[in-house]
Amino acid sequence: MGLQSFLFPPRPRCLICSREFIFSTLSNLCDSCLEKLSFITRFCLHCGCQLAITNQALTCQLCSKGNFILERIRAPLLYQGLARDMIIALKYQQNTGMALPLAQLMADYWKYSFSNHSADYLLVPVPLSQERRNKRGYNQALLLADIIAEQEKMEVKDLVKRIRNTPSLYALGKTQRKEVLQGAFQIETRAKNIVKNRKILLIDDVVTTGSTLNEVGEKLLAAGAKQVSALTATAAERV
Repeated sequence: MGLQSFLFPPRPRCLICSREFIFSTLSNLCDSCLEKLSFITRFCLHCGCQLAITNQALTCQLCSKGNFILERIRAPLLYQGLARDMIIALKYQQNTGMALPLAQLMADYWKYSFSNHSADYLLVPVPLSQERRNKRGYNQALLLADIIAEQEKMEVKDLVKRIRNTPSLYALGKTQRKEVLQGAFQIETRAKNIVKNRKILLIDDVVTTGSTLNEVGEKLLAAGAKQVSALTATAAERV
């Protein structure tokens, strides 16, 4: 590195618009793009999804009909527009740099929405199947969890295996979603000693129906976890 480069390093560029910036609230993202993100303002108390303006209840229709195992799910961003583009870039375009601003938002939202956000929670990423992980080269949920853990001085344990792929669940009914997810996840043998009497915080990139998180949470509770909640980067809108 030359003296000029040392004294005057290149300005960072926004991963969205590619513009240079001097200062930004989040890493890898300029404040102009940050302002374009759709934040969740009124959420379902169970799944954390954005409630439609026409819904005057405290829960979405999906959660009001189902038996929710998780303590709660929370997400800072609505899965639309720029936030959706960021998730797609992270998952399908090898743009792992997107994990940093998303995880920073998640960590801040964690402190805002969880009254008890102490480090006694164990972070557990939602797994990919081995086939998808090999193809992608990484698990985006684990990337997010590692960044949150470093920022908040928390512990991450990759304890759950997805032993087969599952299709999209959004258009399926409750019974169909349960059937599709049956046997899709497996808790590692060593997990029982690790999760026993622990509070677990599942980490993922997006929540749509919450069925996947619920299924993984059920496995962790059966393994001895005291409580399971979830934190995702984005959430779908519900009615």
